[in-house]
Amino acid sequence: MELYYESYLKGEDGGYQVEVDYRGRPTGNVGAGIEPVPGHDLYLFLDERLQVAAEEAARQTLIDRPKAKTVSVVVLDAKTGGVKAMVSYPGFDANRLVTGISQAELNELLETNQWRFSNLATTGLYPPGSTYKIVSAIAALAEGAFTPSERFFDPGYHPMVPSLPCHVAGGHGSVNMVEAIKHSCNVYFYEVGRRLGVDVMAKYATALGLGSKTGIDLLGENYGTVPSSEWKAAAYAEDRVAQPGVLFAEHMMAAMGQVFHLDTPIQMASVTQAIANNGVRMKPRLAEKVLDSEGNVVATFPAEAISVLQVDQSVLDTVKRGMMEVTSQPDGTAYWAFWDLPVKVAGKTGTAENPLGENHAWFVGFGPYEDPEIAVAVVVDQGGGGSAVAAPIGRAVFDSYFAGELQEEPVAQ
Repeated sequence: MELYYESYLKGEDGGYQVEVDYRGRPTGNVGAGIEPVPGHDLYLFLDERLQVAAEEAARQTLIDRPKAKTVSVVVLDAKTGGVKAMVSYPGFDANRLVTGISQAELNELLETNQWRFSNLATTGLYPPGSTYKIVSAIAALAEGAFTPSERFFDPGYHPMVPSLPCHVAGGHGSVNMVEAIKHSCNVYFYEVGRRLGVDVMAKYATALGLGSKTGIDLLGENYGTVPSSEWKAAAYAEDRVAQPGVLFAEHMMAAMGQVFHLDTPIQMASVTQAIANNGVRMKPRLAEKVLDSEGNVVATFPAEAISVLQVDQSVLDTVKRGMMEVTSQPDGTAYWAFWDLPVKVAGKTGTAENPLGENHAWFVGFGPYEDPEIAVAVVVDQGGGGSAVAAPIGRAVFDSYFAGELQEEPVAQ
């Protein structure tokens, strides 16, 4: 933030030209000099209580899950895109770098994963896993490949590619769109991928900002990857994939958020914010305003809509209903983490396969369900299952945000 807003924060240097004698002793000033101008104050959208709660949940997760590497959390204002919390944990202590630290000590902190210099909330690239199903669902409904009421039978594997299994032995049986989101039914979404293909899904992913920088006011943000026929052909030309064409099974698995998908936590938070805001995606921003040393407003950063998803409201309503049942229905994948939350929220869990180690754990969500105020994205690098590991961090965020509303009502006497 300091680097991005250096022109506001630095101020202007001042100084005096001083005349000295032959011994270097000042004899007087030459001219009136230039008075220094103090830098401005930068006010952020960050909610301190929410930031602390997210950091503590991240810290505790890494204690409880020693195989996990890092935790990233992004919380956006669902209507303005203002960043209410952003965590990349572990981070580092900048004071130690100023006061002095030996190379050996620094190496130990980095090698033991106690310090990380990257802000993974904006630079970390992860396959989104089943959190991407909310994008696939929007594409399927908007394109008419599925209707909300159409049912598809899941026997535990896709009948055309039996090697593509469901995550539940024996499958979920006959499910419609809302139920498929609630259960995170793999086989249903394999069929979504088969009917749509990667290029159609890529159109909606791109419309929701995936594969592009969100434009947040931080340097170094990553683009991510949205797989498509064009992308794979280019990757083949660069010797990054084995075949130039998209395989039959890859179309199906792409709907699951696997096969070449790479997204940042801020991108998935932005997708979730857009869904919560009925398709209007706002530019994420940390800075709210700039004030000078006397308290005068120098600059403001108004909310900015960067895209509007061109789909019927009924499409978004169906997807949001499925996300609500994820957290509120006993057979929803995140129910156990949210069953006693008094405020109704919506969410989606994800467990993303990682060829380099343990699975990545994801959770995205928004709340309250009826009139969303915040959108959340959580990823635990090599944390395991999304419902078991990432969803509780999402719950901690909602607990902190709605703390005033969660107090028990006084019992009438």
